Amino acid sequence: MSLATDSNAAAATQPLMKKLRGVQLLHNGCQQELDAAAMYSRCGSKQKRTQNSKSEDLKLEEGKPFAAVKKTKDHCNNNSCGTTMTMTMTPLRSYWEEKTNWVGGILSVIDDMRWSKHMCMPKGDRSVWETIANVATSIPFVVIGINTPRQRLATRMYSNSIIGVGVASTLYHTSRGESRRFFRFCDYSMIATTTMCLSSVLRTEKNNPRALMFGSALMIPFQPMIVTALHTSLLEATFALRTLENPQLREAHKWHAASSLLGGALFVADGFFPDTPYIHAAWHVAAAFGVATLKAVL
Repeated sequence: MSLATDSNAAAATQPLMKKLRGVQLLHNGCQQELDAAAMYSRCGSKQKRTQNSKSEDLKLEEGKPFAAVKKTKDHCNNNSCGTTMTMTMTPLRSYWEEKTNWVGGILSVIDDMRWSKHMCMPKGDRSVWETIANVATSIPFVVIGINTPRQRLATRMYSNSIIGVGVASTLYHTSRGESRRFFRFCDYSMIATTTMCLSSVLRTEKNNPRALMFGSALMIPFQPMIVTALHTSLLEATFALRTLENPQLREAHKWHAASSLLGGALFVADGFFPDTPYIHAAWHVAAAFGVATLKAVL
């Protein structure tokens, strides 16, 4: 009788025990949420105290016109509670930034001249016909190089470099996959080498110091486009001065200047409109014509 009574009592108390365990679990969950909220509150109050203590440091001192920027970080139990960035702008700084925007423009142009930004660009070759056009317009460089005078070492190096431009361009436009990156670099490097060799042909050793040539040669593996821009500017200036001294060069210089402007416009258009077909091939034609007009001044 006693055993039956105990079993009945145990069976009656089981639902009550389940309810008690559920209440305990709910209590533990609420307690964890309260602890988390308290920790977050402590972190927030500590961050607020840090902001208040640093507020005096954020004020500008007299005689310092530019903004003061402070960045503070607080960590509670190895957990970041947030980052505060406070910036105070003054009218003088705003005026300064408005007047120096052109500096950022120049820096962006220089940054765009890095070959690493251009070596993977499609530059045409989206179809078989476009590849054929790009290869066909690369051949004139080889022909021009073969027919360039070779009286001196400098002119021989220049003529061979023009042939190298045609070969590198052909290999690049016919390549696919990972090898395309390598031939893109070879293409830009050969263009830079050609402008450097032409600069040495047109300018005397006094006006074209060895230090400039040596430094340009070292820069070609890293910044071939900057080397191209530098020596192209030098040879264009030299060609213009030779034209002033010798009026017979005016006709060649006129065609050279026109083809150079057209080639520059097509090169820029090729970057802004990469999906437009045959722009790159047209740039090849303009560049080859401009190189051919330089024969008159050699």
